[in-house]
Amino acid sequence: MIRVIVAGVLMFAGLFVLSVATVGIFRFSTMLNRIHVAAKCDTLGALLMLSGLIVLSGWNVFSLKLGLVIVFLWLCNPAASHLVARAEVKTNWSLRGYVILLTLRRTLAMIVIEWLLLVFLIVCAIAVSISKNLLNSVIIFMSYSLVMAVIWVLLRSPDLAITEAAVGAGVTSVLFFLALRKIGQMGHKDEEESNNGK
Repeated sequence: MIRVIVAGVLMFAGLFVLSVATVGIFRFSTMLNRIHVAAKCDTLGALLMLSGLIVLSGWNVFSLKLGLVIVFLWLCNPAASHLVARAEVKTNWSLRGYVILLTLRRTLAMIVIEWLLLVFLIVCAIAVSISKNLLNSVIIFMSYSLVMAVIWVLLRSPDLAITEAAVGAGVTSVLFFLALRKIGQMGHKDEEESNNGK
């Protein structure tokens, strides 16, 4: 029963994502926007739908085949969409001129922002190494990870930015905070034991 419910939730979520992609394809006007919404949503939608089928069928050879289909889609769909988008930019001269103009317009401002962020990263790295307070070091490290996520976004790598924000600033920081809390509890217990011994 639980397996059916989990599979139904996954497949319903996949159907929702694919429906949003279909609406986006008809809603957006330019080729690049349509490719973007189709590639992103199709990849996520296929993952959710096939994951629902894997949960529904259980662990068997059919589930292994569906897992291989997911891997194939996740490898080929982004690459094919990227190639189609590059072909559109190279063949559509008006779009190519617009991309070049937009790139030149943003270049100077982005260079200044990138240098400021890099300086902030260096300052954070030095501050972590010289800080004597562990809590301050963890907070500075979390700031470092968040700024690194912003830099990944500026470098047009949103997947790495999401990973950096989730793992570096999220999970790792929580683990550090839990470790500091545990160390504090252990120190408090040691003090109590030493006081009781006296």
